[in-house]
Amino acid sequence: MSQASEGTPHGVPGYSWETSSDGGDTTSFPGGFGAIQGWGHLYESVDGNPASNSRVQIRNFQTWWLSKSTGQWTRGQYENNFGGAAFQENYNGAKDGNIQMIDGLPTITAGGGYNFHFWHTQDGWNVPDPNDYKAIVTGFEARLVLGNAGGPDDRAQAKYLITSAIDTYVSQGNHGSDGKLPNLGIGRAKWVTSNWRLYTHNTISQVDPSVIRNNPPPMVIGADNVDVGGGGTTIVPTTPTGCAKKTAGDADCDGTIRIADYAKWRQEFNGILTTKTADFNSDTKVSLADYSIWRTSFVKGVSPSGGPVPTTGAGSCVGGKGVAVKIMPLGDSVTDGTDGRGGYRFKLYNLLKANNTLFDFVGPNQSGSVPDNDHAGFGGYAAGNAGSSSGMQLSKVVGSFVPSMKPDVVLVMAGVNDVYNLGMSPAVAGQDVVNLVKQLNGYVPNAKIIVAGETSWGPQDTGGGERGTLNTALNDGIDALILQGLPVIYAATMETSVTNQYTPVDVHPTADGYDKMADVWFSYLNPILCK
Repeated sequence: MSQASEGTPHGVPGYSWETSSDGGDTTSFPGGFGAIQGWGHLYESVDGNPASNSRVQIRNFQTWWLSKSTGQWTRGQYENNFGGAAFQENYNGAKDGNIQMIDGLPTITAGGGYNFHFWHTQDGWNVPDPNDYKAIVTGFEARLVLGNAGGPDDRAQAKYLITSAIDTYVSQGNHGSDGKLPNLGIGRAKWVTSNWRLYTHNTISQVDPSVIRNNPPPMVIGADNVDVGGGGTTIVPTTPTGCAKKTAGDADCDGTIRIADYAKWRQEFNGILTTKTADFNSDTKVSLADYSIWRTSFVKGVSPSGGPVPTTGAGSCVGGKGVAVKIMPLGDSVTDGTDGRGGYRFKLYNLLKANNTLFDFVGPNQSGSVPDNDHAGFGGYAAGNAGSSSGMQLSKVVGSFVPSMKPDVVLVMAGVNDVYNLGMSPAVAGQDVVNLVKQLNGYVPNAKIIVAGETSWGPQDTGGGERGTLNTALNDGIDALILQGLPVIYAATMETSVTNQYTPVDVHPTADGYDKMADVWFSYLNPILCK
């Protein structure tokens, strides 16, 4: 079983990894080999890459080994550098590559019939014991940066795909007499965006996914971890309960509140991991309340020794004490509602009433049979893109009502019309929504903004493709805003809850689909309401 890539690389002549990850999963280490080498390659899209001033920057390049006998991870390779060359896209020849250091980190490009193939400068790492193999994970973070800071910012038009992979060597520096390097698989190609993304590949998930899920490697991610050291470090799994700063958001119990703790919360909250190391309030579940604890500590420096940590909301709860929470549903026709009732707003109203919530839906528009039918849904409107002259963009109208209405919570769902009405790529459309969220935060800095990914786009939707690319870009962008301290939450379960069966005709849900949407919105709203 392989995972579909987010896009297709240019000039790849039908290789097995052209459109998806390429196997390599194994329960035993290849005989006659004793070293591993993490590597990756960068390609422009099959549609080409129109951006001439965008480069791909890479950091935290690392490879990990899991011991079968001890369950311990050893970091075999780590650096913020690499060797590499520009290879012909079919790997039939190579030339010197163009690695440029920007802000202390390497950057590369691809195109003109060449990829960029890069690898650890260590030229392999001797594994502790080939017979004690359980799994290998390799990966790095990457993002788009400007090659010339004074030149045009064309990152929104850049179309680069990057992949991580693993080779085996006879030993460190010894590639074997015939030079053939049995690989342990190549990961799926993923788009590079303006925000840091993590790109990984492992050797076991398709054989036994529980291995990584139940004991993930403590990968180095985030700027606060750059230059932490090289390979050869053995990581002994620890039980996080009871560590000094656990209640303040320290998921990995290393004594600090950092980005890696948020990454662990996100994986556990979305069900990628089944562990509960991010259960900071000890209520036996990983929830938005735990995210709120982490965010407060990360942004404000709050710890058990430095004062109390709020347990609800993104820093604080909203409403309560006789004050109505002003909730603004914002988006396109799905927010407006196409079922005559007011779409998801109808059931959401009833859920909030049943919860004894004092609230007020706000917005410049009114529609549907909702008792409180105010909203900010605009049929056919895109989130907005500065490169388009269309007037049907939320970014061009929100300034006329958001500052004056001062919502406490904004429910944002948009992006499909950026693709179909403005002609933007899905990745750019996702960034359009992120930019809209930043714009809203500028108008109402204290408002909690809950952002949902796009639900099914109708019977032709397979769950990936354009919608998947948009949601990935959106999720990554919202994560970046969270790490900057903005009071934003990504409603990750929206896109997995409203599937094809609820959109039998097009992007607009049935009444049952709108009700499912309401359930999801309420699940994210309820934890931030003052009780």
